[in-house]
Amino acid sequence: MLIQPINIEGYMVKVVLPYNYGQSATAYPVVYVQDGGDMVMDGYNQLDYLARTKQIEPCIYVGIEPIDRNHDYTPWPAPRLTERASDFEGKAESYLHTLVTWIKPYIDKNYRTKPGARYTAIAGGSFGALVSLFASYWCPDTLGKYILLSASVWYEGVMEFLREEKSVINRDKHKMYMYVGDCEGIYHLTRQRHMVPCSKEAAELLKRENFHWFEFVMKDEGTHDAHFFAYYFIEAMKKLFPAR
Repeated sequence: MLIQPINIEGYMVKVVLPYNYGQSATAYPVVYVQDGGDMVMDGYNQLDYLARTKQIEPCIYVGIEPIDRNHDYTPWPAPRLTERASDFEGKAESYLHTLVTWIKPYIDKNYRTKPGARYTAIAGGSFGALVSLFASYWCPDTLGKYILLSASVWYEGVMEFLREEKSVINRDKHKMYMYVGDCEGIYHLTRQRHMVPCSKEAAELLKRENFHWFEFVMKDEGTHDAHFFAYYFIEAMKKLFPAR
């Protein structure tokens, strides 16, 4: 595994190259993964095996460390969930602007990528999935595949946003994989307790947008843990990047 750390516009970025990157002049799809690419690291051996055995396409994984995930990944300001926490600043639009204006162009310039939206995915878990969801609205011409693992659709205003009439986005070439565990949020007393019903409704609303391909998976006894994020990230890669 070859990891190259880079600082781009204040964001620490880890580039994970596929096993055969140095053996040919091939260009590769790119997956931009939130929270530093933890779900890639947690499942890397399996991802590498699937690529080597031609079950998924070899991809370049770009893990981006947030400056503060509670702000970078939230779509608009919202009140804190508990007294000891801070209010959410809602800087997702600015973060995504940095991703598509600075980070992606740097990656496309310095690595052999397939730069088109159909070859470019954004992925994340929890708040990282929330910002990936909003990438499908704010960057649909740049990022064309979306992996949403336990997306925080309980966040204030998100369900209202999904329910409201919006400008039609051409989803003909967009693909989305969405996952939630059916035990998520059950012990919370805050808005997070609505995780499962919000996720189910969000999936139904998203289906109506006529994605080229959309799948929603709910795991019995699934909880909000890195274990499930890593497993379902791999499942999403099988669906979104099958070997050609």
